[in-house]
This record gives sequence, structure tokens and C-alpha cells, in this order.
Amino acid sequence: MLLVDYINKNLNTNNLDKLCFVHNLTLSDYENAQNKLTQKPCNIFPNINPIYLYYGKPLFNPCKKEEFDKLNSITWPMCLIIDAKSIPIEKSYPFDTGAYHGEPKWVGDDMTRFFKDDDGNPIPVCEFELGTELDTICRYIYTFFENNNNYFGSADNKWAPKCRDDIAICGEGKEELVVSKLYDFLRGTLKKLDNRCKVVEIQAVGEYNFSKVVKIFILPANNDDIIKSMPNATPITYSTATPRTSEDFINEITERFRSHLEDIEIMPAKSLG
Repeated sequence: MLLVDYINKNLNTNNLDKLCFVHNLTLSDYENAQNKLTQKPCNIFPNINPIYLYYGKPLFNPCKKEEFDKLNSITWPMCLIIDAKSIPIEKSYPFDTGAYHGEPKWVGDDMTRFFKDDDGNPIPVCEFELGTELDTICRYIYTFFENNNNYFGSADNKWAPKCRDDIAICGEGKEELVVSKLYDFLRGTLKKLDNRCKVVEIQAVGEYNFSKVVKIFILPANNDDIIKSMPNATPITYSTATPRTSEDFINEITERFRSHLEDIEIMPAKSLG
């Protein structure tokens, strides 16, 4: 956990507000989940088979027009916005660990080819682990992005996080290697990668009822039964009626989610910097 050693030197988090966890799924996934978040078999972390969550922002995979046109009543995406205090963190990382291991088909470049040491050996993913505390994640965001605004990103830049340009790589040996590789990655060295790869991944274990942990959920309009199933959560709906591109509805969903965070004073004004 060399990354944690580095960021823990920076105890000032600039009073960053703690954000939420996000779980992505489709309408079909929701129906099959039976109102619960549960663990599923995982070939990357088979020892814990974690529930995968993202930290602080809704994320959807942009798709090609022919794939977008095939979306239907069961494949339209949803995302569940979860109170970060309601689910303990088992592990966390500064990127998508599936992409790190070259697993998903949508990864443009294989991250493992990038994250290698001077001898060409892959850097173990455990060196990038952020641990189990929200405070450590906040220190990570302050260290590399300065604030939640920059971490969240903007539509103009396809919601990519805006990394600081003034980081001093002051570690030694392997710590310096880990930090410098991550810094180069966050600044966009692998430009073909989906921007989800640059968002903090949260891993959890156990079983959690949606009605107890979900605070907000984003879903297609005209799904009243789902809305009634989570009466204590705030629904945000989007229309699927007007022909649009994948990027159009991603922007709409993300903008509406961000506006909600602003309304409840978790996220400040949209200007970056």
C-alpha cells in the first residue's frame, strides 16, 4: 500500500465533504437483484467476490450507435446512489481494477502494460490500494485533484477528472514509482481509456437491502413500480423517448445528479480549479 503511505503525508483534506457510493446496473439487473446488493463471483478478487461501487459520481459506459439503438425496456441503465456511511469499505483503489487487469472489452489500452516497474514487471495492484477509510479517500482526492469539483469533472471534458498540475513527487524508490505512474495516468497518458478508469473504486462485502442504503436512484421514466419499491429514496428519471446519442443521456444523467448534490450543498459551484 505504497500509495497510502504517500497520501497520508498530506493530512490536510481541505475540509472536503465526503461523497456517496454509486452502483451501476440495468433494469434487468435490478429485477434480478430482488431489492438487495449482494456479492457475485469475481475472477479478479475471488477471495472476497466483492460488490463493486464507484465513489462520488454516476458512471455509464458510452456505447456505439448500433449498441445504443438496441437498448430496450430491460437494458436501459440505472444507478443507485448510496450513503457512504451505510456500507463498510472492504478495499478501495484509485482506478477500475478490472481495467487495471485488462478485463473489460471497452478498455482501449491495457493498463497493465503501463503500470510496470523499471524491469518491465507489473506493479502489484495492492500497492495502489487506498484502504478502508473515507478520510483516506478524501486525502487522495485532495492530493491529486485538490477538490471534489475537479474530481467530478465536467461535461466539456466528458466528465474526466481534472488532475492537479503541481504535485511534488517526493517519495523514494518504489513509492516514487507508484505515485509517478499514477500521476501520469491521471493526467491522461492513456487517452484511449474510458474515464471511469480514473474514478475511485469501492469494494464491499455482505448483503444490503436497497431500501436501507439507497438515497437517490437514476432510472428511465415510466418505471413507477421501481419508484414505489424505494419510498425513502429520491428518484431522478430520464427520458428514452427522444432519439439521442449515448453521450447525450450520459450528460443529462450526470448533470442532474450533480445538480442534486449542489441542492443539498455537498457539491459547490461547477467551475473547476
